[in-house]
Amino acid sequence: MDANFISSVKENIRNIVETPTGIVDNGVLWDTIKCSIRGTAISFSAHKARERPKYLAELIEKIEGYEKQILDGITYDHYCYLKKDF
Repeated sequence: MDANFISSVKENIRNIVETPTGIVDNGVLWDTIKCSIRGTAISFSAHKARERPKYLAELIEKIEGYEKQILDGITYDHYCYLKKDF
């Protein structure tokens, strides 16, 4: 699990428990905590889903840069030899 997610859930639970809301019933308190965790999970998941394509694009760009550096440093014969092996 992601450390940011865990700390966010812990903080939300702490805020719910420590903030005087007048909730007397433990069942209602538990339902409130579950709702908070669900909301945090949905928000975190949506944020990760938006970040993933950016991260993958950066990785592809780095890989292509490394490939270019490698191809610039080898001869055509060596390239053909490597291509034949794979």
